[in-house]
Amino acid sequence: MNKEKIEDFGFVKEGSVSCNLFRDEEEVDCLRSPHLDHAHCIRKNQVSDTIKKWTKSNSIYIGMKDTMSKLLMYDNDGDKLLVHNNKVIIKCAKMFQKKYGMIPNYYEMPKASPTVLDNSSLFNGIVMAYHHGNIGTPSNEITKVWMTLNPNSTKEEVLEAIDVIALRCVDVNFTIDYAKTLYKPDIPQNIISNYKKYSGKKVLHFFIYAKNKNKCQVEDIGKCNIDRIFDIAKTNRIVFKDLLGKYSYKVLMKNPDINVCSELADKIIQLYRDVDTINIRKLSHMDFSVLGKDDKNRALLQIELDSGKQRKMFESIIGEPATVIVDVLIRELQNEINKDTLWRLFGDVIYSNIEANVNGTKICVKCRDRFLVTNNRAKYCENCYREVNRTNALTRYYA
Repeated sequence: MNKEKIEDFGFVKEGSVSCNLFRDEEEVDCLRSPHLDHAHCIRKNQVSDTIKKWTKSNSIYIGMKDTMSKLLMYDNDGDKLLVHNNKVIIKCAKMFQKKYGMIPNYYEMPKASPTVLDNSSLFNGIVMAYHHGNIGTPSNEITKVWMTLNPNSTKEEVLEAIDVIALRCVDVNFTIDYAKTLYKPDIPQNIISNYKKYSGKKVLHFFIYAKNKNKCQVEDIGKCNIDRIFDIAKTNRIVFKDLLGKYSYKVLMKNPDINVCSELADKIIQLYRDVDTINIRKLSHMDFSVLGKDDKNRALLQIELDSGKQRKMFESIIGEPATVIVDVLIRELQNEINKDTLWRLFGDVIYSNIEANVNGTKICVKCRDRFLVTNNRAKYCENCYREVNRTNALTRYYA
């Protein structure tokens, strides 16, 4: 192709993109999905009758000279690009990049050596990907870095965090592609030292809601952006206390004071998560001969479909009675919507706990709290009873 003509090649021009989901000439922000670092590629959207002849879908079309793929380090073979037109985020991104710049994520990624595709090589590749393809760890480490930044952070602190985040994003990308490259770079010791400044921290407080963590697994609420949202976003939960009295998860428990920050509790919670996220097809092809005793028992537990047998296996692995397991899980899952697995395995235990806790109680008609009944004719709890009597006495006195 004539180099003089390359400037006119393509229907999307430099500094622009084309997506039918946005208006013509509208600014859009293009980010890697999932978005981990501070890289925002802000472009102007082009939509016209001429361009629509070429864009037959709602995908985003990018100019052939655009360096976006190097900045965000994505492939053009089906990767997802996060695109939005939020003016506040675009304005903040421009201000941030003007002050701190933007580090391109570009790097050369080696490829796996050619090999014969047979059962042995496929199995080894799957095993290697299983052991080295977990992106959760480096992704969580990136959130820990962001967590340290707030409006009072110095420029030096921000620039150091940006450097660490950029390298951590490389770790994520190498981890994602490990199944096809079978390669991870050796990390220099000085880089590892920079990582350790942040990796010793717990995950940020928001993970209570995003990842179902409990309070002992997360940092206290800080001044980073995601924690400051707590001051803006308020919950609008529907309350059923007028119908059923005030709900308390403790009614479902035998021991409301059980310690959920212990090693036993972590073991119970992790085993439950494994069962709850079962993938039978994957497990049915597992080679049990290569598994240790504990891993083999866990796998057998996930494959078992009979609730009664599954519960017995669960109790056997944990080595504690169902009442202890239930108390831990009730505390851990209290804010989750889907508890089907919990009820399927331990519903009878929970029901027994409810019966024991509400037996001999009534709901106070004034405050809607549940109280112990000493007189079947009682309508109020002790505090409300005293208040009602005091009010009635004053009414009679001034009548």
